[in-house]
Amino acid sequence: MQRFICNKQGNFVGFQKNSMAQLGPRESQKKIRQRHRTGKLLAVLLRLLGATLRVRVHDPLGLLLSPPPHIIVLWHNRLAVAPLLYRKLLPRERRNLALISASGDGEILATVLRSFGIDAARGSSSRGGRAALLACLHALQQNWDVTITPDGPRGPRYKPHAGVVKLAALSGVPLYPLRVEYSWKWELRTWDRFQIPLPFSRTTLRILPPIPVSQQDAPEEVLQRLVAAMGTD
Repeated sequence: MQRFICNKQGNFVGFQKNSMAQLGPRESQKKIRQRHRTGKLLAVLLRLLGATLRVRVHDPLGLLLSPPPHIIVLWHNRLAVAPLLYRKLLPRERRNLALISASGDGEILATVLRSFGIDAARGSSSRGGRAALLACLHALQQNWDVTITPDGPRGPRYKPHAGVVKLAALSGVPLYPLRVEYSWKWELRTWDRFQIPLPFSRTTLRILPPIPVSQQDAPEEVLQRLVAAMGTD
């Protein structure tokens, strides 16, 4: 499997097979193994949960199977079933790079994503952002999809950061906003009120019209359009 790798300084250096991108300070192998085990367990639980969900797709423009690359954008609190839906609805050979924080929790999430065949670029606006942006640009050039939660990893909730606009402007690839809705759900007491669908609930994926971005567009205007499309409820 092709991976995006960075050097010890957090700079993107290219592609490598059977390698895992890592950013941030070195940690003990014990902590890393614990996070990997946690991520693998969560992936198993997600598959079990996914087997019970009733999935509906609202795609009036027929964008789901349009050829890549896409910059897929969804809120951080709707991330729970995103890898499951990506693999359930799209061909296995379709490749995706998700932008994930360089934190310990980010490593757990990256392990979950790898279980579904999705790669991770590790970085955020506060840590490793430049290297992660470069990795995303390279992925788009290779006709991969890139997935971003623009209000992550620490919020505020539903307040997108400008990095997603910069990526779209530099790459020339439009933003493809998604809405994920659950008929029944748990809502965690986290900064984003993270949502997890209850077993046997109905999960609706709404694929919204793409938002083209040019380098002349004002980032704040693009972010306002993005929030208006994705909603805040």
